Amino acid sequence: MTLGEITRFIKGYIHREEREARFRASMDYALATTICSGISSIFGGGHMPEIHEVYPSLFEEKNKTSQSVANFINFANDFNRRFKGKKNDSRTTESNN
Repeated sequence: MTLGEITRFIKGYIHREEREARFRASMDYALATTICSGISSIFGGGHMPEIHEVYPSLFEEKNKTSQSVANFINFANDFNRRFKGKKNDSRTTESNN
């Protein structure tokens, strides 16, 4: 290995370790927040968050899928409204002829 490759390898290792440490810290913080929320819901009747709300980075796919479905439904509804409007317009012009 050359000196440049070794340097790049070490920098990559440090970057990976920092990224994993940030991830662990965010998961620990989310866990602590969930514990506090759970305790407050026991004593105060508050809301206990769902797992995808607590750990969004682990359940991104579920959020993306539900958002994609919502976007598609909105698109389909808009398309249907526009299509019905054009279909009705063509019928009125045909009946006027």
